Amino acid sequence: MKTETRTTKGIAVAITAPALASASFAQQADKPPVPGTYYSAKDFEWSPPWPFNPFPELDVVEITPGIFVFDDTAIPDTPQQAASRKRHEEAAALARAIASDPVLAAAARQEAEEAARKREADWQARLEAAQPFLRSWGFPGDAETQQAREEARAELRELARKAAEAHADAPRIEAELDAISRRLDAPRERIREDGLKEVLGGAIGDQPVYYSSQNLIAAASISADELWPTNTTPWAHASTGRNLTGTNVTLGLWEVDGAVLTNHVEFGTRAWQLDHSATNQIPSHWHATGVAGTMAAGGVLQFTLNNQPARLLRGAAYEARLNSYRLGQNFEAQRLEAASGTVTGEPLRLSNHS
Repeated sequence: MKTETRTTKGIAVAITAPALASASFAQQADKPPVPGTYYSAKDFEWSPPWPFNPFPELDVVEITPGIFVFDDTAIPDTPQQAASRKRHEEAAALARAIASDPVLAAAARQEAEEAARKREADWQARLEAAQPFLRSWGFPGDAETQQAREEARAELRELARKAAEAHADAPRIEAELDAISRRLDAPRERIREDGLKEVLGGAIGDQPVYYSSQNLIAAASISADELWPTNTTPWAHASTGRNLTGTNVTLGLWEVDGAVLTNHVEFGTRAWQLDHSATNQIPSHWHATGVAGTMAAGGVLQFTLNNQPARLLRGAAYEARLNSYRLGQNFEAQRLEAASGTVTGEPLRLSNHS
C-alpha cells in the first residue's frame, strides 16, 4: 500500500546512499535479511515493494521504521523493468488526458465496463463448456452410488484397453523413429545448449521433430494461461482478462536434489535459495531449477510458435517470488520458520514441489 513516506525527498535520500560493492552474495547470505518493506529507488513511487532487499550487495536507507529503499539506480534495467516503466508512463499520461476531458472520461468508463462484461461473458461460456469434464470433490465416508461405481469401472476398462493397444503398437513406432533417425541423421535423444534433453518424436518433411519440456505448454495444459493478462500467449482463446501473474506472491519450494540456479536469466532477482550460505553451500541442480521454472520463470527468452514470438519458458506464476530450500532433516523447522516469516519477514502461504 502506498504510504506517505514515498516522497521525492525519500527518493533523494535513497539515491545518495553509497553502494557496498565489495560485499559478495555469499557473505550477505550469512546474515539474516532485515524484515521490512523494501522499495526500488528507480521506481519508488509506483513499483510494488519487496519483503526483503533483493540486492544484498547494495546498501539501503530506512526512511521510516520498517520502510527501506535500496539504491538500484546504477543497475541496468531488465527488459521487464523497462517494459513495466513504459506501460506505467503511458497509463499515467492517458489517465491525465482522461481526467482533463469529461467526454474522454465517460468514454473510457463505458469502454472499461463493456470490456469487463465481455470478459465475464467469455469466462462463463468457457466454464459452461468445461462442465462435462468437471468433477465435484468427495470426502471419506460419502456415499457412492451404484451408477457412479459402474461408470468408474467402465472408464478404467476403457483406459486399460487403450493402454494395451498402445503397448502393442510401440514396436512399430520405435521402428519408424529409428528409420527417421537414420534417414535424417538425427539422434534419438540430444542435449540442448541449455542442458535440457530433447527426444525425437517424428518428422515433418525432411525436418526432425523433438519433444522437450516447455513451461508455456505446461501452463496451457492446466489452463493457467487463461488466468494471465490478455494477449500473453500466442493463442487468442487464453485471453480471458483475469490478469493474474503472481505479482506480490511468494512461493515456497523444497527439493531433495539441490539448489535452484537463482541467477538464471528467467528468474531475475525473484528467486532465493534461503538455506545457501558461505558455510552451507548447496550446488545448483537442474531438477530443482526446472521445478522452479515451471512455477515462476519469467519468460524472458523468446521462441517462435505458430509463427509468432512465444515465451515458452514462462512459468505458471511468472512474476511471483520464490523462496527455495533443499529438503533435509530440518524440513520441519524450515517449514515452520517459512510459515511464521521469522527469516524473511513475510509469512509463506503457498508451496509447490516434487
